[in-house]
Amino acid sequence: MWSTEVWTVIGQVIVSLGALWAAVVSTLNLVRNIRQDSRRLNVRLSWGLLANRAMPDNDEKLIVNIGNPGSIPVVISGITLRFPGNKTFVQLDLPGNATLPHELEAGKGCAFWYELKHLKEKVKESEYGSSVRVHALVSDQVGGEHRSQKFKIDLSS
Repeated sequence: MWSTEVWTVIGQVIVSLGALWAAVVSTLNLVRNIRQDSRRLNVRLSWGLLANRAMPDNDEKLIVNIGNPGSIPVVISGITLRFPGNKTFVQLDLPGNATLPHELEAGKGCAFWYELKHLKEKVKESEYGSSVRVHALVSDQVGGEHRSQKFKIDLSS
């Protein structure tokens, strides 16, 4: 059979693999805890129609959906749209289901919207062509910026 030296080496390999596994699991838990305790916002652009008694028009809107998947509240201080060439579109008093600045609790979400007709008029002045890809930037009160994926706006209609 095998000598005691072989069994010693096998034992050391098993102990080393166990220690490596514990280090990997510990690192993954640390990264998860750091991410959970950090200020994070999910920002998504979409288009839609909004209508109610107070707002009877059904013009298209560019909607900025913001969610807080973290475990701490985040105060939203501003929302802008970023166009190619780092041009920024700012609209004061942006309509939405909250007002800025807004404290977004953990696990909650909110939405703000731009009048797409008004936005297209302003953007056409800049001459981007028939379409433009933009993304939303959401600023928090501690200086963080949270960015959406790019969203294509058709300017031809």
